[in-house]
Amino acid sequence: MAGAETETHPSLLQIGDFQVDPATLEVRRDDRVSRLEPKVMDVLLLLANRPGEVVTRADFEREVWKDRVVGYDALANAISKLRREFSDNGRQRRYIETVSKTGYRLVASVDRADGVQIPSSVDEPNSVSAPSAAGQPSHAVVVRPGLIAGGLLLLLV
Repeated sequence: MAGAETETHPSLLQIGDFQVDPATLEVRRDDRVSRLEPKVMDVLLLLANRPGEVVTRADFEREVWKDRVVGYDALANAISKLRREFSDNGRQRRYIETVSKTGYRLVASVDRADGVQIPSSVDEPNSVSAPSAAGQPSHAVVVRPGLIAGGLLLLLV
């Protein structure tokens, strides 16, 4: 995916305080330059392509690992390496947030090399915009999986 990303994504991204170059697998901040493994860059690019949205394990398996079943550790290790790279430690995540039993969300701002910010849904986590009858987006619907599961459980009892 890292190779394919250079064809469909801008050559450089600004993620928070870091400049990311998918073509060279490099991450830069000030004078520090480091290189990511290809799959780790693929994980980052998938998150950066959907800033503020929850990316599920199934999404990662389908888009990064091309529908191969991978162990839990493969994704967890990639996320851990990204957090280490971004110095994103502690309880308050500034870059990658874990959404319990669901997936991960990139909470840092993402800008393309041309200065255009990639829209984020950080302000409305788990929101889904439903089209109206006229085809225009209507109000955002906040999805609460726990409430849905609880409602289904009550119906079964």
